[in-house]
Amino acid sequence: MGLWKITDKGPSQVTESTIKREKLLEENLENWVEKDPLILGESLLILGRQVMIPDTKDKLDLLAVDPQGNSVIIELKRGKLKDPVDTQALRYASYISKWRFEDFENLHRNYSGKIGDTNYNFVSIYEAFCEDAGVDEIPDLNKDQRIIIVGSSVRDKLGSVALWLYEHGIEIKIIEIQLFKDGEEILIEPTVVVPLQVNKFKDTGRIKPGDTPWAVDGKSWHLEKRCSSKTREMLLTIDELVQQNFEVDGPVWNQKLYVAYRVNNYNW
Repeated sequence: MGLWKITDKGPSQVTESTIKREKLLEENLENWVEKDPLILGESLLILGRQVMIPDTKDKLDLLAVDPQGNSVIIELKRGKLKDPVDTQALRYASYISKWRFEDFENLHRNYSGKIGDTNYNFVSIYEAFCEDAGVDEIPDLNKDQRIIIVGSSVRDKLGSVALWLYEHGIEIKIIEIQLFKDGEEILIEPTVVVPLQVNKFKDTGRIKPGDTPWAVDGKSWHLEKRCSSKTREMLLTIDELVQQNFEVDGPVWNQKLYVAYRVNNYNW
């Protein structure tokens, strides 16, 4: 539906653009995420940028950790997300899975420019990050690995692979970045496309599998399904007589074979 700006003169639609059209680079995406990882929709502690993997020619865009102790491989693409970015990210995750605590510590020390700083304490930084995120018990670092891939749009092949990985227990998130231009200002709208968020209204009013008709609408069940037209009138007449002549709670319609009234906490 687009993005709208409300002004004194009324609504004004903001022009949609693209990363390519604005002549932005993957470096710009890295800058944005590095300065505020919340742009990806979660709290992350950035540990390094353009991280070289030893004994390989591979270099990942950003490496972070989440408050649950998982290392997070972040890959950013200026254009459409397509294969082999999925296998590339999986390769990076396999490398990082072998890292020890001190490997992350050394990476963050270099990234922070704290080489030789005797006051630098990675343990305190990591614990403070987890506590700020509301975690009471500090988790071990690199318990598992996660992948976040960011780009302007996702091709079907990558989306299919990513969804399959997610459904088989691999923590992967795909984020599309939509760009808007308002004068000289650039606005971005990140949207998670894998995994898709469940609509909060999806189950509103829905009869769940296994719900029986007498539990969902017992009155209709008894009067329309179990009674004939004659016995229906008889049942309604009995109900009226019971309620006029006895102190009862009811009727309770939610049983399959009978209608109940409550008398002194017992079914009648």
